[in-house]
Amino acid sequence: MVSASDAITTHKDEIESAGSLLDRIGDNVVGRALSQVDAGTIFGAPVERGDCTVIPVGRASSRFGFGGGSGEGPSADGPSGGGGGGGGGGLDVKPIGYIEVSAGGSRFVEITDSTAVAIRAITMGCLVAMVFVLGVTRAVRSRG
Repeated sequence: MVSASDAITTHKDEIESAGSLLDRIGDNVVGRALSQVDAGTIFGAPVERGDCTVIPVGRASSRFGFGGGSGEGPSADGPSGGGGGGGGGGLDVKPIGYIEVSAGGSRFVEITDSTAVAIRAITMGCLVAMVFVLGVTRAVRSRG
């Protein structure tokens, strides 16, 4: 049986190339995402209406994932190769409000996400109902 240290020594070049591949994929994906982010990603183009200017404001978030592999195993024709690698990510910008600028000053107005509020309310309602049902079930079992 081959020990782990022997396998690492034997496949050192493959392991290093897999790590190098993941580094390149990571640098590429993160670099592309970051190259898309600037002030224009967060702040929209100002819109003027009379003596009032409105500047949309968003919140940016990103997610990334990477994977890879390498290996060699026996096959009917002798040793087989291995490889692999991949990565991906995304950038998401959601509106959170706007800046209103007028002769009287400026202010930030937050936009409420009614869908998120509704989802939180439904989730809390389900949790309360579940606790209630569990309590009633235990009370009935303890009587019987």
